[in-house]
Amino acid sequence: MSYRYAFKELAASLLREPVTILGSVFTLALSLLVFNSFLLVTLNLKKITDDFKSRMEIEVYLKDGLKEKDISLLYSKLRSIPAIEEVTFKSKNDALKEMKKYFDPELLEGLQTNPLPASYLVRLKQPYKIFATMEKVSSQVKGFEGVEDVEYGGEWVKRIDQTIFVFSLVDIFFGLLIAILVVMIVSGNIRNMINLKRESLEISKLLGADAAFITRPFFLQGLIYGALAGVTSLLLLYLVCRAFSSTFFRIGFLPVNLALIIVLATVLLGGVGSLISVRSHT
Repeated sequence: MSYRYAFKELAASLLREPVTILGSVFTLALSLLVFNSFLLVTLNLKKITDDFKSRMEIEVYLKDGLKEKDISLLYSKLRSIPAIEEVTFKSKNDALKEMKKYFDPELLEGLQTNPLPASYLVRLKQPYKIFATMEKVSSQVKGFEGVEDVEYGGEWVKRIDQTIFVFSLVDIFFGLLIAILVVMIVSGNIRNMINLKRESLEISKLLGADAAFITRPFFLQGLIYGALAGVTSLLLLYLVCRAFSSTFFRIGFLPVNLALIIVLATVLLGGVGSLISVRSHT
């Protein structure tokens, strides 16, 4: 059967019940806005923490009195660890110069010898900059010959990873909740439309119309509900981002591919909601 009739019926429904339909779309959009907002916060938080963690390094302090060959051997061992991206040597003099940047030089003038140890600054590859990997690498390095101690700010890394994990769980929870809500709202609206057209649907059946002829307009309407709600929620989110960015700081918007996935997901959910009502009430 031609889709022309389906679109004609859909347009008639939109013109006949514009307030109801637009109200439903806006309700869906506001619900999606909650999920999109949490998702946006998570992505921006992850971006900030990734930038912070990209500057984090593991500092490997060496024992005093190591020979040159022992220092070179330790370097080779560090470079052999797959998770390590870069290893930089910091001598005792370099450590003292760095210390003078943060402390009053007069406080250090009385030092007869340099008490600071030489060290290796170790930077991990991006995928490995998580608490579990940094802890594992640090424990491994501590066992190397010539290593006095290892520091990497483990508690900070752990808290960052835990925060991202909690926000991700919140995103999943709201995502599932909003998905159910979208299906329920679309299903309820399609059910109302079916009830309003109950008599004409019965007449169409008596005249020999098949199931596809009758249900297709309602199915298309559910898809359009989802599409309009998805696009509207993203527009609202963009306006919120612009408002907060101009007032406080710049907030990165959702990537284009993720925004398209959200719209596609709401279209599919709208289709599921319409199918539920169509199968139950036609």
